Amino acid sequence: MITSTKLQDAEAEVGSVRQNFGYINADRDDRIYVSSIAKFQHSRGAKLRFHAPESRRYSIRVSEVDSSWQHDDFEALSNAESSSALTALTHEEAIVSYDLAYDLRKRQPILVVQSLERQSTYAPSEWQGLDQLDPKVINLLDFSDVSQYDFGPDEVIALASFEAPSCDRRVILWLEPQSDPNFKPTK
Repeated sequence: MITSTKLQDAEAEVGSVRQNFGYINADRDDRIYVSSIAKFQHSRGAKLRFHAPESRRYSIRVSEVDSSWQHDDFEALSNAESSSALTALTHEEAIVSYDLAYDLRKRQPILVVQSLERQSTYAPSEWQGLDQLDPKVINLLDFSDVSQYDFGPDEVIALASFEAPSCDRRVILWLEPQSDPNFKPTK
């Protein structure tokens, strides 16, 4: 009886740790895996755990596209004139979070992307003068039915769309394979 009770307590703790820190079952070395980590109630963005192939590098990028962009139109992302790298996945395991914040000095919402190594912000010029809650976050990976996604090592993965009702442009956050081993994200 005591052993059974201790086992139930241990299983509950493992379940809690997996939910709060993400869990990935990486059964293939040639795939990139993404899982969600439990988030705070006030957060509109997401906190994701990535498991990347050991020999590959990826960058989290942001692009501004027009409102007609569809979540599978990756060519538009690659060709977007305002595409910039915010952070790089430089380890096999990485945790990245993104959310909207409000820059009181500039009086505009900003996108904040944070990894264990760095924090980057992005402020679209069209967002100046907008209210803090004006832009909305649309998470493009839905974890309500699945615990993790897996993608091919060369796939581009759209993570989130940020839209403001008063603008005809969207801000897209996406993950892209990096071919340059000396890649450094822009500031």
